[in-house]
Amino acid sequence: MKKRARTSAALSDQFAAVSRPAGTAFHIPRKSAGISRRFCMKKMVMVAAAAVLALAASNAGAQSVKVLRLGSHLASSHSVVKTADKFAELVTAKSGGKIEIKVFPNSTIGDQRALVEGMQFGTVDMSINDAGYLSNFAPRWGICDLPYLWQDYGHVRKVEDGEIGKLLQADLLAKGIRSLGWMDSAFRNVFINKEAKSVKDLKGMKLRAPESPVYVKTFQAMGMNPTVIPWGEVYTSVQTKVVEGFEQPAEGAFTSKMYEVTKYMIMTKHMYTVLSINISEAIWKSLTAEQRTIISAAAAEASAYGRKLAEQLDGEAITGLVKNGMKQVEVNKAEFQTAVSPVWKEYGDKYKANDLIQKIVDAGV
Repeated sequence: MKKRARTSAALSDQFAAVSRPAGTAFHIPRKSAGISRRFCMKKMVMVAAAAVLALAASNAGAQSVKVLRLGSHLASSHSVVKTADKFAELVTAKSGGKIEIKVFPNSTIGDQRALVEGMQFGTVDMSINDAGYLSNFAPRWGICDLPYLWQDYGHVRKVEDGEIGKLLQADLLAKGIRSLGWMDSAFRNVFINKEAKSVKDLKGMKLRAPESPVYVKTFQAMGMNPTVIPWGEVYTSVQTKVVEGFEQPAEGAFTSKMYEVTKYMIMTKHMYTVLSINISEAIWKSLTAEQRTIISAAAAEASAYGRKLAEQLDGEAITGLVKNGMKQVEVNKAEFQTAVSPVWKEYGDKYKANDLIQKIVDAGV
């Protein structure tokens, strides 16, 4: 009791020293002081609990964002990557920030083989891939790359958006990859360091080719020696004379600064690059119905955007290449068409696709 009295008296004296005028009596009831201390403790506990709950809610919000990675082997300035960026923007807007698409250009998370195989295994979420490369997994996609098959942009899009396009998408889905929409690049030309106007002028040249059977067969039919090299290694391969040149739409050559290592753009326009916006089927199945709807809608808008952009940038790229010292050389396409005609029959017979090829031809008439 004496100890409690001394403690209470000491507290009263300290409080009185700062709270009451000199000579004024002041007393704190012991019971009231205890209630005050308990109230303060409860308030501190409540504040701490509120802070923990707020942090938990914040973390839960962050965890609720669905993040998907989209890889490309092309440069960040290429229309394909710009389309991927547009797709990412659309997904974010349509989902209210609940879905995020992270775009990785320049083979950052793999070249085309790594990206496509990754989608099959579910280790890569998304990618935009060309038909020629996809033909390694779904062979009939190679039809899209048959030399001199397409008349113009309208012909390509009529086929993509019709029965044949759906058939090809089904082929790809059977391999574990879902095509969400189409995208195009442009007609392809040959880039070398000497002037060439005929098939004879190109005979024996060592030309880089994409990893696609129809490309290899086409350049062999033209009398060249195709060498398969990943796109990310082409600049150095030409620079060090591992190959004498390459073929590509003008935009790909321009955005990769190929005018620094080649001087002639031979306007063969031998193929047209058809591309597809793809997602791993394993990843697709893991999404909710709402997420699938949002991603599908964004892909459709991005596809329309990409088609217009690719056509625009192809013309700008040709101008840019010429401004950077490249010489544009026109050729007699009829001669090249005759040279590569056996490729059509070989490919059609091998994959029992002659009827499909004829339907594509008829669509352009």
